[in-house]
Amino acid sequence: GPLAGSAEVVATPADKVRLLERTGAQAVDMESHAVAGAAAAAGLPFLAIRCVADRAQRALPRAVLGGVGPEGRVRVLAVVVGILRSPGELGGVLTLARDSRRALSCLRRVALLAGPRFGL
Repeated sequence: GPLAGSAEVVATPADKVRLLERTGAQAVDMESHAVAGAAAAAGLPFLAIRCVADRAQRALPRAVLGGVGPEGRVRVLAVVVGILRSPGELGGVLTLARDSRRALSCLRRVALLAGPRFGL
């Protein structure tokens, strides 16, 4: 389905529902829209394939909100500090970590299957 691009984290189920109602998007993506804009400006075709790690019905744990750097890498120390401040969020952080691993595994499978078709 369609993706919505956002420079801001859409963290709560209520925010995710509002985004769906406003845009019709099935998921929010914080990275691909910037690449899509650059591709459009250069007149190049663009296709985004995403696997979702955080479902709309689940809020992102506050402990992870500052835990991703601008390059998309997890800032482990920031997440650990967030968990120490709110130990009750550990379960949510572990669930998100598991779901993120599953999403990355899905993307790897797609890349292996589709890569040769796109010259990758």
